[in-house]
Amino acid sequence: MTDVQHKVNFVFMVIALNLALFATTAVGQDNKLASIFDGLVEARHSAAVAASIDGRIVRIAFQHGQIVKSGDVLIELDDFALSAELQIADGSLAHARATLRGAQHDYEVQKSLRKQGVAAENSYVDAVVARDIAQADVIAAEGRLKLAQYRFDRTKITAPISGQISQVNALVGSVVDTEAGNPLAIIVQLDPISVAFKVPYQQQFVAVTAGRTVEEFLKDISVEIMFNGISYEHPGSLQTSAPVVDPTDGTVTLRALFDNSQRLLRPGMKVSVKFQFPGN
Repeated sequence: MTDVQHKVNFVFMVIALNLALFATTAVGQDNKLASIFDGLVEARHSAAVAASIDGRIVRIAFQHGQIVKSGDVLIELDDFALSAELQIADGSLAHARATLRGAQHDYEVQKSLRKQGVAAENSYVDAVVARDIAQADVIAAEGRLKLAQYRFDRTKITAPISGQISQVNALVGSVVDTEAGNPLAIIVQLDPISVAFKVPYQQQFVAVTAGRTVEEFLKDISVEIMFNGISYEHPGSLQTSAPVVDPTDGTVTLRALFDNSQRLLRPGMKVSVKFQFPGN
């Protein structure tokens, strides 16, 4: 056996000792480098469904518990007034552009006459000023049109992420007040899903001193979970470790990601996490 193999075996022995001291349940002799920890299922992402403008709800396009996709229209607000504002802004821009075309023509005429020496200087200056004002009016009209379009688009409230949606906190006909800050619904991503659990930081420290980074060490670890005494069929992959060690018990929180296409795992569930080291 080489010196490198001896070093690796020593590392795993130290890791196993630390895990055994912290683990909720140690597994049998055949799996002496595996330990079981208490874990908590967490949503990887969640988002509030909220309105960015005030308005009266005219349609709710989802059911409680429905799976929605990012970008799906969930709620529609009355858009009559904002549609009219958009039309007015569009007309104002068309008017401003027409005025600019006329001002540009007058400017070109005065510019040509000036070169010929037959135009009054005041007429040329007036044409320049009129053209510049018309250009500024077009820019302002374009901004008003963008703002009107933005507000009109917000009459359709869409899903910010994909996931399972909660019950809506409003009724058709009710008025949404954005200043109140109350979400209309909550979307929780269930697939994939995360499981958080604490382990002694010593295991990561030993891995680093053995010549590997924490990230490299985590990639080599197998994670399984159990609930109600049954092993979950999909293995997990370690994703992150907390950057801060808990000073009360010297642990660090790890998170593993699991396939949850059947949506058996739900946020708030308590599970057992089995840590299995490679080579075991």
